[in-house]
Amino acid sequence: MTSRRWQQEEPEQAGLRQPLLTFGHPAARSRLGGPPTSTQAALRIEGSGVAQTQREKVLRGVILHRGWTSAELARTLGMERHQPARRLKELEDSGLVDRGPARECEARNSQCLTWWPSAWTLEQLAQGWPAENLIARR
Repeated sequence: MTSRRWQQEEPEQAGLRQPLLTFGHPAARSRLGGPPTSTQAALRIEGSGVAQTQREKVLRGVILHRGWTSAELARTLGMERHQPARRLKELEDSGLVDRGPARECEARNSQCLTWWPSAWTLEQLAQGWPAENLIARR
């Protein structure tokens, strides 16, 4: 299991309060200027392992359902709509998923971005790496 020691970037540098896991993966974050409770919630969700579990679940969802929107993934994965949306941005920042073109979302009946596994993710899967191990490898 990966060590969960925190590094805290200065908000002026990042534009966000963003703890980083020691392997450099962007962790759950809160907006600069947001209430302190948002920062506390981001730290709590990372410290408990919930965010990591959600990232793994969402990454598997993107691999299985390529080109789906975050709302469609949420519905299929049994998550609240905001959960995959937040984890997808973190996975994108890590190079594990890519944003695709917008299209009509079946869950929201509006134009939404689609999400796809990145070329790196597909290459690792082709080499036999399980999806849940890719986050730690990146």
